[in-house]
Amino acid sequence: MSQVLGEAAWAISGDLSGLQAALQQAHSDVVGATKRIKPELDNVMKGVGAMGAAITGAMGVSGYAAMGFGAKLAEIATLGVQDLAAIEAAVKSVSREFGQDLVVAADAAYAALSAGTEEAHIPYILEQAAMAATAGVSDLATAVALGSSVVNAFGLEVEEIEGAFDGAFVAVKGGVTTFDELSASLGGVAGNMASAGFSTDEMYGAVAALTKGGIST
Repeated sequence: MSQVLGEAAWAISGDLSGLQAALQQAHSDVVGATKRIKPELDNVMKGVGAMGAAITGAMGVSGYAAMGFGAKLAEIATLGVQDLAAIEAAVKSVSREFGQDLVVAADAAYAALSAGTEEAHIPYILEQAAMAATAGVSDLATAVALGSSVVNAFGLEVEEIEGAFDGAFVAVKGGVTTFDELSASLGGVAGNMASAGFSTDEMYGAVAALTKGGIST
């Protein structure tokens, strides 16, 4: 039985050899592309910090933003954090260095903590997410949601979140998708992919292949 979806035609039968071969090829493509694109991404990230500092230095923080930031800190406090001052410092630092909205940055910290991230890892998570958001033309909260969903679903160490973002960029470059679309969609897929024994590279490779074949993210 054949079903046509967009420009992609899929044959559904008991023989999965074609699908397995395609996924294997997608996996190889993503691994190779990640190695090639990594130096390119690193160069982009080097300019992110200076640009963000210039933006926030010129703009300053309004009284309205300060009130919103205070409200967000109060929300974070309800999560039972032990060192609220450290979280506040991390949020201010990432906002200043990467040109991120202060309230959005605080909201991202709240989301990361809610997703189970330990307090000690918040500065690192926010920094990596801020770099990913800037390079992916997205916002910090979206990046945190994407990174957290992949890390949690695949049982990765916090330090591996950079690789999760690298894979997302490869999927964007090799497929027909965006960083925001991946963030909105992978949360419902990553867990199943991990349970089925796939790697993050295979997941991103499948997304790249399927979207390039005409199926939406």
